[in-house]
Amino acid sequence: MIIPDKTYFFEAAKAVIENFEGGYYHPEMYLANPRKFKGYETSGETMFGLDRHAGFNLYYKGTRKAKNVQDNLKFIESGVYEYKNEASKKFWSLIDSLDAQNNWPYLYPGGPNREKLISYATDIMYPEFLRLGYKYLSEAAQKIVFGDPRLLFNFIYATWNGEGFFKFYSNKLNKSIQEAKNVNTLVDEQISLRKNSKYKQIRNTGEKMRQLFKNANFVSTVKNVSKNPFTWIIILGIAGLGFYLYNQKQINATI
Repeated sequence: MIIPDKTYFFEAAKAVIENFEGGYYHPEMYLANPRKFKGYETSGETMFGLDRHAGFNLYYKGTRKAKNVQDNLKFIESGVYEYKNEASKKFWSLIDSLDAQNNWPYLYPGGPNREKLISYATDIMYPEFLRLGYKYLSEAAQKIVFGDPRLLFNFIYATWNGEGFFKFYSNKLNKSIQEAKNVNTLVDEQISLRKNSKYKQIRNTGEKMRQLFKNANFVSTVKNVSKNPFTWIIILGIAGLGFYLYNQKQINATI
């Protein structure tokens, strides 16, 4: 497997967080206002799409002591779990040190600690992306994914979606490659899989991703990536920022 440079991954992961993932949430918010947070019953403490309960195996050694979010929260807060890696320890320990559950409002983006938290989140997800890539993408699929910013972005985000989704998208790509489909068709198929998902949240990401890939900066990246595979890092950052600001403008217009 060709391993993407860490900086290469970081910029794409940052664009994922900027465009697709929200800020802070704590399960106590649901207890305080079940009506407002309907649908969050099974969500653990979350930042940038990293769920401390659902994503337990990413952060901690051993097994979860409770299936229920509220019950497991007691074990997390008591510190009985041992962190799996330094990145997870830095990420969640920083959030705990700032007493986020009592000080941060819903969707708080991190304030002065945002960049540091994004860096830690990327350090958590990078090895997970590599693990899933090795496990589910064929060698032929790996070469194509790492050669096209759109497919790479899709599969980096699939790491956030979870192993089941990563496997699903990989199986489709592996099969389509055998049918000698061109890369643009492969990209369209991956977006369609998202847009036609039975899960509403995944369906919404399909259209967002389609719009991001239509961004002029992103298009120019696709044309130039074969000449210099690292030029798209800067361009993706610009494209991601532009798309993020556009989304914020749309949200503010509806408030």
